[in-house]
Amino acid sequence: MIFIDEQFLKKFFVDAKRKGIEFCCGDNPYKPQQKLNEMDIKILHTDKSKGKFVEMILDCEKQPLPFPNNYFELVVIQGGIEHLNDIYAFMDEVYRILKKGGIFYCDTPHFSNPFYYWELDHKHNFHSRSFHSWTEDFGDTSMNRLTKGKFKIVWSDYSMRFGKIIKPILGDMQSRRFQIWEEFFSRWLSYVVFMYFRMKKI
Repeated sequence: MIFIDEQFLKKFFVDAKRKGIEFCCGDNPYKPQQKLNEMDIKILHTDKSKGKFVEMILDCEKQPLPFPNNYFELVVIQGGIEHLNDIYAFMDEVYRILKKGGIFYCDTPHFSNPFYYWELDHKHNFHSRSFHSWTEDFGDTSMNRLTKGKFKIVWSDYSMRFGKIIKPILGDMQSRRFQIWEEFFSRWLSYVVFMYFRMKKI
């Protein structure tokens, strides 16, 4: 059974033409993009701890989420999905609370980003095709059984060092040239396979 604070939602979205929600907003809340026609979307910024921009205390890993089915036009998580324990359960909930045609926006470190490995709270790393696990063109049926929701990737991008020079060469993240580069990096440049430590208590 899903507990929904209908009074809070009604009050918060009272003047909203369209509704959005951000999980794990932290100190950098998502701002609606004019070029994406999002200016009429009111976004509820949530996090599991209090913060300057947090409007609702919510742990997005405690499911089901306290929202009706097909409720939001936009769901956002920025730099947060790599911290979650069960990404499939989270994405099933995103699919449930999004309206048909609604947009899920996510950004996350690429597996080659050295800063990704510095933070031990990062539980997952991502390849350019990781999010294809939730699309119809993903061929591995054993993986498809792990998720209920289906999406279509309508836009993707990436940032990198010397991007102004390199990105025009590699092309879009879904392009074959980018995927060849990514495969080359993972096969030949990521040569550290295991690490071993002995630690002395002090």
